[in-house]
Amino acid sequence: MDEYITQQYKDEIDRIPEVLKQTLDAFLKNDMPYFGTLHLKKRRLKKIKTIIIAGQADEYNTSKSAAFNLELLTGINCFALNLSELCSTRVVLNSSVMVIILSQNGESPIANTVALRVKQQDALAVAVTQNAESELAQLCKNKIIADCCDSICRFCKEYLILALFGIYIGYRTKNLPRLTVSVTSKIAQMLSGSTVLSNRSKHELSGAIEVINRYSGIVVCGYGADEGVANEVASALRKICSKRAFSLELCQADSSLNALGDILLIAIISNNADLEIINHRLSLLRQSGIDTLIFTTESISGELCIDDGIVTVSDSIALFNPVTLASSVYQTAVLDAQNDTKNDLSA
Repeated sequence: MDEYITQQYKDEIDRIPEVLKQTLDAFLKNDMPYFGTLHLKKRRLKKIKTIIIAGQADEYNTSKSAAFNLELLTGINCFALNLSELCSTRVVLNSSVMVIILSQNGESPIANTVALRVKQQDALAVAVTQNAESELAQLCKNKIIADCCDSICRFCKEYLILALFGIYIGYRTKNLPRLTVSVTSKIAQMLSGSTVLSNRSKHELSGAIEVINRYSGIVVCGYGADEGVANEVASALRKICSKRAFSLELCQADSSLNALGDILLIAIISNNADLEIINHRLSLLRQSGIDTLIFTTESISGELCIDDGIVTVSDSIALFNPVTLASSVYQTAVLDAQNDTKNDLSA
C-alpha cells in the first residue's frame, strides 16, 4: 500500500511540467497574461493601494509565497491573510483594497463570508477557483477559473496563476513596461523545463537523500516569500515519506531546535533579496550544531558562503524559483520514500 501511495505522488510530481505548460497556455496570449473572466478597468485598478491574498490551509501557503512577488510586480502594498483572520479581525476594507480569495471548490462557507464582507465594504473581490458555478464565483464579478486539482501540483499551479495575475496588474497600472512583460512571459514558457533536474542537481540530490535518511525529523525553513514554500514542503514531506516534519520562519529558528534531538533543518532559498540576512542566520544555526541542508538555485548557491549541504536547481527568474524548488524537494521526498520501501523489503 505504501509503495502505491509513493507511486501516486511520483506520478503527480512527474506531471508538474505538463500542468505548468497547460496553465501558461490557458493564461498567456501573444506573450501577455490573459484572463477572460476578469472585468477590471484601468481606472479601477489605479485606485488600488492594498492587495490582500487570502486562503486556508495549502492555499494560505500559496498566498504567503505569492504576496512578496505580487508587491514587486504591481508596486502595491501586498500581504497574505488566512481567511479566518480576514473574517475575525477589523481589517479596514474600502474601495482602495483588492482581496484575492483562493478557494478550490468555491463552496467554502468562510470564503463566501469573506466575499460578502469585501463587497459590502466596497472593496474589490477577485476569486480564484476551479468551479465557475460555485457560490464564490457567483458572488465575485471578477474571477479566475482554473482547475487546481487537490494534488502536489496544486501549489505550483496556483502560485503560477497568481504570478501571472501580478504581471497583468503591473502592466495595466503601468508599473511594468510591455517589454518586461513580454520577456517575463517568454521566460515563463521555459519554466516547465526548469523543473527537470540537471546532472549536477541529480548528483547533489542523491547525496541529499542519504542525508535525509539519517534523520527522523525535519524542520523546513524559509525567509520572506519562501516561508509559504517551506510550509507547503513540510506538508508534502509528511504526506509522501511520513517524516516528522514541520515548518518555521528562518529567523525564528535558533539553537533550541537542538532540544528536539534527531532533527535536520532544510532551508528553502529562492529569493536573494536579503541573502546577507539569510547567510548570517544559517551560519549561526550551523555554529550551534544544527545540521542543515539547503535547496536553492545555481546562481544563489554561487553567492552563498557555504560549500556543503547544498542542492541546486536550474535558474529561471526569481519570480518562478519557488515552483522549481518545490518540485525538486517533492522529488527528493518521493525518492526518499522509495528508498525506505526498498530497505523494508530487503530487510
